[in-house]
Amino acid sequence: MHKNSLDLMSLFVTGYLSNYGGESIRILDVGSQGVDADARTYRQLFVGENWQYQGLDIAEGHNVDVCVLDPYVWHEVPSDAFDVVISGQTLEHVPFFWNLVFEVGRVLRPGGLACLIAPSGGHEHRYPVDCWRFYPDGFSALSTWLGFELLDTFTDWSHYWGDSVVILKKPTWTIDERQAFEHRWQVAMSLLPGSHTFTDITFEATAEASILKNSPQGKLSELASHRRTLLSTALHRLQRAVLELLGPRITRGAISVRNQLRSGKAPTAN
Repeated sequence: MHKNSLDLMSLFVTGYLSNYGGESIRILDVGSQGVDADARTYRQLFVGENWQYQGLDIAEGHNVDVCVLDPYVWHEVPSDAFDVVISGQTLEHVPFFWNLVFEVGRVLRPGGLACLIAPSGGHEHRYPVDCWRFYPDGFSALSTWLGFELLDTFTDWSHYWGDSVVILKKPTWTIDERQAFEHRWQVAMSLLPGSHTFTDITFEATAEASILKNSPQGKLSELASHRRTLLSTALHRLQRAVLELLGPRITRGAISVRNQLRSGKAPTAN
């Protein structure tokens, strides 16, 4: 987990969850296993007094609370169970990510939020495969595919990986709309290659709405833009400080080289 991804997820917490520090919120982290040498994870960001963070992955390991047998059908997770589903640096490794996001949609409560982060660039990093890169248009299409409300999406070009971010909200559907989502979920799962069982997955006719149902649009873009401005300002200040410190020496050296060239002498190192 690289630092920029942690910073972006931290901005999501600030922009969308900071006003609910004392509320009961359930968070599911999809692809949560810490695999880097320093084993950084998102868990450290979700520390509200009554927040319950759970890490989900297909293999047991550091930061994994729920180990699912099928990456596309989470028998271990009930429907409409979480207020927030997050995932970072995972979707690019999922061959059929459009099916995985249907599970994200299933386990979210009405009004719940999904925050997904995935690279738009960078080198191939197979774990065990590296299939995809993502842009805002792709994440917007994913929102339409799910039938969710698109709250925000952008690419952070300031980092090597060019992380793309999307925030989706699960609508508070009518009974008929919930049944339509269930039907589309079943169709999508039936088209998966290989053997998958999902007859035990249940969809209730109604579900309690999440406390996050009134979340704003565009908040993360605003915070990320402010962060980039601060970083740019800090970089310019550093550049000015370096020039103020080294500028006179560089200038004297350039004058010395010019004078030596004019006199026909080979420039010497100072």
